[in-house]
Amino acid sequence: RDGYGLRTYGSNTMASFGLYAAVGLVLASRVELGPTNRRITPIRRINTAAKKVGEGDYSARVPVEGDNELSQLAITFNEMANSFEATDVSRRSFMGNISHELRTPMTSIKGFIDGMLDGTIPEDQRDRYLTIVSEEVGRLARLTQNMLDISKLEAGEHSPQTTSFDIWGPLSAVFINNEQRLEEKNIRVKGMEDSHMVMVQADEDFVHQVLFNLVDNAIKFTPEKGEITVQVAPGKGLVSIGITNSGDGMPKEVLNHIFDRFYKADQSRGINARGSGLGLHICKVLVGLMGGRIWAESKEGEWTRFTFTLPLSTQKRPPVRRPDNRVQH
Repeated sequence: RDGYGLRTYGSNTMASFGLYAAVGLVLASRVELGPTNRRITPIRRINTAAKKVGEGDYSARVPVEGDNELSQLAITFNEMANSFEATDVSRRSFMGNISHELRTPMTSIKGFIDGMLDGTIPEDQRDRYLTIVSEEVGRLARLTQNMLDISKLEAGEHSPQTTSFDIWGPLSAVFINNEQRLEEKNIRVKGMEDSHMVMVQADEDFVHQVLFNLVDNAIKFTPEKGEITVQVAPGKGLVSIGITNSGDGMPKEVLNHIFDRFYKADQSRGINARGSGLGLHICKVLVGLMGGRIWAESKEGEWTRFTFTLPLSTQKRPPVRRPDNRVQH
């Protein structure tokens, strides 16, 4: 009987232990399942959002909960998605602007040529309209070149070839090239007569393009009998070059976007409607590549000034150019 009781007690004890063990395992699994689900759910959300972004839906975002590694991963993912979305918006805007800029001159060219072919434009007016067609073709060529320049610059295919040179060299060349336009509008250029050698360390071709765009812009917006003032101010390690033109000036909201790609000043008034809105953006990129910066200031009804900086050269005078001894044919 005692043996039977011991066996019964042992059996009951084992059964109770088994029952408690089973209950314990169930409880433990449920306790463990909670944290596991809390870890898996954010991963599933990130995976779902990643699939949407991969399919082109750049608006997908992941909720950020807590302050652990997974929440940091969600923040990083959202920042990446923001970057993709901004790039996509920029790309769509770029393509829309390109389409518009190309369509406008092409429509004019086709219209004028069709008018000459079908006799709508009389013989004595053909030279006038052919001149307009030639100007529009030139505009298309400049626009195409600007787009190629931007593509190469942003792809890192253009790097500055830095040399030491006198900044007044390219300044003088740009104004000489625009001499006819200045005379046609009777624009006075100030500041060139008191030029003293100022050596900069930069890419001379890049500087020439920046100055060409800024002077071209100044001439467009300077009224007849107006003024363009050139300022060159050496400083501590930098040289500031300013181009100021008299005229209507620009409001603050325009200044905030003047260097944006395809942005056109005075859009509402139609002034400079024939420009592409790329020249000043290219200036910003080129100056940045040379280690400088560029900005614009204006007083409405009086003047506008564009200023950019370049590294000051430690060389005091231009390098001596050796004569070319090659036989000229």
